[in-house]
Amino acid sequence: MQVPISASVPDHIYSSTWMLFLAMLQAAMVTLVLEHEPEAWYLHSFVELGCCLFGGIGSAVTFFVQAWCISQRGPLFSAMFFPLCTVMTTVLAYMFLHEELYTGSLLGAFAVIIGLYVVLWG
Repeated sequence: MQVPISASVPDHIYSSTWMLFLAMLQAAMVTLVLEHEPEAWYLHSFVELGCCLFGGIGSAVTFFVQAWCISQRGPLFSAMFFPLCTVMTTVLAYMFLHEELYTGSLLGAFAVIIGLYVVLWG
């Protein structure tokens, strides 16, 4: 989907803004349907506000970089980094959240990553 959008809308900030705005509307509608208490919409601390801002800014930067990368090198180059995101998430969760690593989880993740690269290189 990003290749035709990148070809028809050369300004990546514009397409990133629209994509994230529509995602925000979709998330708000799902939350309205699933969560019936207005208390769920309140932010109770600056940490929650910071997490919301960090998540939004991180998503915007990620989508912008992907759109730019697709316009420069094509969709295959961008898709090759998705398995790397899995590895980075696992390492950061182990370091900062002190999550335990299990051998089965590591072997399963390794098999999925190898499978993705085999499909991409094929």
